Amino acid sequence: MRKIALLLGVMLVVSCAEREGPVEPKDAFTIVASVPTIGPVNDLVVDDGWAFIATGELGLTTVDVHNPEAPLRVGHLDVP
Repeated sequence: MRKIALLLGVMLVVSCAEREGPVEPKDAFTIVASVPTIGPVNDLVVDDGWAFIATGELGLTTVDVHNPEAPLRVGHLDVP
């Protein structure tokens, strides 16, 4: 069974890619960690173990998600 890690908003969730039978939405994901952000999340990009979280006028937050169970907020960029 292969696991897929996704960062949705500010919560890191894990879902199994292979399942048998119907899957209820409440059973599809398990929250394994969360990362606080400054303001609401407007956009999110995950690439090669890094999550880039855009919070509009409040800036851009970078999170190291190489270990999905222990994400680490590593930086924040304020935008003018």
